[in-house]
Amino acid sequence: MITVLKLKQNDQGQDWFVGDIHGCFSILENQLEAIQFDPSVDRLICTGDLIDRGPESERALEFIQQPWFYSVMGNHDSFVLGDLGSIFHQTMWYANGGSWWWNLNSIEKKNEITIAFSKLPYAIEIETSKGLIGVIHAELPVGMSWTELTDSAIKKNITESLLWGRKRLTNNIIYPVEHIDLLVSGHTMLNQPVRLANCVFIDVGACIRGSFILINLDDLFNLSLADNEVDIICKQPSTESHGLT
Repeated sequence: MITVLKLKQNDQGQDWFVGDIHGCFSILENQLEAIQFDPSVDRLICTGDLIDRGPESERALEFIQQPWFYSVMGNHDSFVLGDLGSIFHQTMWYANGGSWWWNLNSIEKKNEITIAFSKLPYAIEIETSKGLIGVIHAELPVGMSWTELTDSAIKKNITESLLWGRKRLTNNIIYPVEHIDLLVSGHTMLNQPVRLANCVFIDVGACIRGSFILINLDDLFNLSLADNEVDIICKQPSTESHGLT
């Protein structure tokens, strides 16, 4: 089955959402402090890609172990779980920010990261006072509902879309994903968050711009996001069928 983590409504504090972290954990910490994030009651939900490009990829393990931090698996996170004996896999990962893995000399740390990443869900479902929110890294296959996802067996076309897809953004698809109130994604670096129907894309390329946009429930449900232009700030060449970002 597709791994879906289901979170009950947070009645004690706030839920905050953040796009791809890409090893920029110190920047994230500073911004959490600035918004007075309270780890005793607040939660932070991430769209994945915890590693690569930024200077602190190994700190992903530290964050995963925090009870207030939740993340889905991103395509970069999946590199850790791939065929590390494959020259193609090694080359693709290394070329897209994975050099830190080869510079990490601790086998024990690598094993810990691998085990932790193997437990990352493909999707998170959150009950909130404003409706049901889903979080994935990239996108659902076009035409698939949230219920169909949560009931699905793991199939290559589904996981490829969850980790790599960007048809909705590049084709400006404006019909909603059914059976979910809002679906939050990252993966594609944008100049600003964008809402297409009930899909909100929140990755603003912190590893390039040096800052995140942290979004709470009120911000997510703000319809004015739909007025934002789809402005992709970093779109790398495809490798095979994958647009690497």
